[in-house]
Amino acid sequence: MTDRKALERLVDKTVREHFTNAEIISVNVREDLDHDGDEIIWITVLYSSKEKNRLGTDLRTSFLSHLRPKLEEINIHAFPVMDYIPQMDGDEVPV
Repeated sequence: MTDRKALERLVDKTVREHFTNAEIISVNVREDLDHDGDEIIWITVLYSSKEKNRLGTDLRTSFLSHLRPKLEEINIHAFPVMDYIPQMDGDEVPV
């Protein structure tokens, strides 16, 4: 598909720039194929869920419009599929 490290760096940087109101704990990127055989990118964002750091619906829904052009700049045309997971106070961080 593509240079995995470059993809991971781009996605991580874009997530952290976009969600400035939250504490981003980790960003996981995994390339895959959907049920039709089209390339997709699974992106899982683990973030702190303290009330003042909650991700807003408007930020989550607008994120893809910020990410897609950056992916295309490095010739990645796979569709990103997002998953946002809040870490509650006292939860262990998954590895």
